[in-house]
Amino acid sequence: MEEIVQNEKKRNGILMNTISLPGLLFVGLVFLLFTTGITIVSFISPKRYLTTTQGLWNCSNNYAGVFDKKECKGWDSYATLTRMEEVTKPNVSIALGPFGPLNKDVNIKLLIKNVFTTSAKESYEFTLDFDYSLQPFTDMKYIASTNYVLVRAHKVNVKCEGLNKYCDVDFSLFRRFSSSIYERFDIFSMNSTSTKSMEKAEFYLTIDTYNSKSTMYEVIWRLVLVFANCVVLVFFLWSLRKVMLKQWPFEEVLTALLIYGLIFFNNPFCFLEYMTQASFFMMVNTFFEAFFLGYMMFYILAFFNLLRRPEKAKGFIPLITRAVMGIVIGCTSFGSTLAVKMTVNLNSHFTSNVMTIVFGISFLLAILAYLFWLAFDVIRSFSERRKMSGPNKNRTLIFGIVTFGCIIIIASVAIGVYFSGYMVSNMFIGLMAYVNLYCFFLTILCLPSQENTENTESKVIMKLDTELKVEQYDDDGELIINDTNTGKEGQLYDEDNALNVSKLDN
Repeated sequence: MEEIVQNEKKRNGILMNTISLPGLLFVGLVFLLFTTGITIVSFISPKRYLTTTQGLWNCSNNYAGVFDKKECKGWDSYATLTRMEEVTKPNVSIALGPFGPLNKDVNIKLLIKNVFTTSAKESYEFTLDFDYSLQPFTDMKYIASTNYVLVRAHKVNVKCEGLNKYCDVDFSLFRRFSSSIYERFDIFSMNSTSTKSMEKAEFYLTIDTYNSKSTMYEVIWRLVLVFANCVVLVFFLWSLRKVMLKQWPFEEVLTALLIYGLIFFNNPFCFLEYMTQASFFMMVNTFFEAFFLGYMMFYILAFFNLLRRPEKAKGFIPLITRAVMGIVIGCTSFGSTLAVKMTVNLNSHFTSNVMTIVFGISFLLAILAYLFWLAFDVIRSFSERRKMSGPNKNRTLIFGIVTFGCIIIIASVAIGVYFSGYMVSNMFIGLMAYVNLYCFFLTILCLPSQENTENTESKVIMKLDTELKVEQYDDDGELIINDTNTGKEGQLYDEDNALNVSKLDN
């Protein structure tokens, strides 16, 4: 047996493989602090929607609970309900506006004062039939000359419950990206299946509009994140300036694509969506959001696969299967989110109609399947810590726990936001920030290692009398070797600084 002294030349690596345990804990702590701050900011941001409710009797404070022409200047709804002759002119005309491009959505609803139930367990229901018109106009001086087109609202359900102040009326008019500045809402004839206490039931008009301050807040937030992504991408590429592209570790190639896709996830075209008032940019934004989500899910699965397997044993088949999982998540997310956005409803969500339910369930099943797969990869990485030495064991453990915890948070917030009403909750901004911060966290861990240069330390290699030949890799990334002298097989474990040959069978 002969000793050979050989200088060691280390390959290019990532910071995840060399960072100390305190350093990893520090990066995780900074991520946690920023996440907490983002949560607070998302809660104190301007309200998504502004609601205005106006009674249509327009009475003074001296009225006696019924419509009195001396005290009320508005619409006598009870007279309209009991009128038998044909109506050719509006009984009430209401001007709504002005609306601007940043208001985006306008939702008009009717409410009725609850004078029908007096106890918590009591309920009362009836239906309404009425003719109405909603027509746009550009200036208040044209309100009197605005033409109207009659629309029949047939069998509108009214439900009064308990001690609620208002009865719910199943009637709403929704406008998205309206080019008009004002809307004129007219009510003509009206009939009811019940006239019980209707002389005391005042009608209310409720208008929900997208808050322009919230719109500007979202636009500024997105543009700031886009700028931050560009800075991070430039810094990441600059750190790799001395390394040829073909020599990049595969983790860094995936990370560069992750940060590049994150720029489009933050929607740099968001301002055009409001200025052009076109649904095209909304669809583009949905596409980038959905497929970036799918790519990020693939990236995390691929990262765990690369983390636990030897460089030459990584292969493309595991990456392809994980890419298929990412594509499934991206497609189901795109279909479900676009279906929700195209639903003409202010608080549209994944249970709004049959199409949104089908896509929503598909998306939820894909997320659940992904979480099981991720849990399997994390547990398997933990079980293979026995093959590692030194701080690598702790790094794998902490990275796995942090990653699984972050994905659980992101998935929970995403499902909560989508199923409670997409884009209605301010937590959508928080969700967007969570994704950005987590990607920044991964970028830091994938920075080039400081040990990418030649190491002058030497290793003593014991030249064996027997010849070992690598036959294959097994499923766990271990080398299957063959002793050409005896024909016996064994395994070769790749640890941090040494290769330990397991004892061959005699």
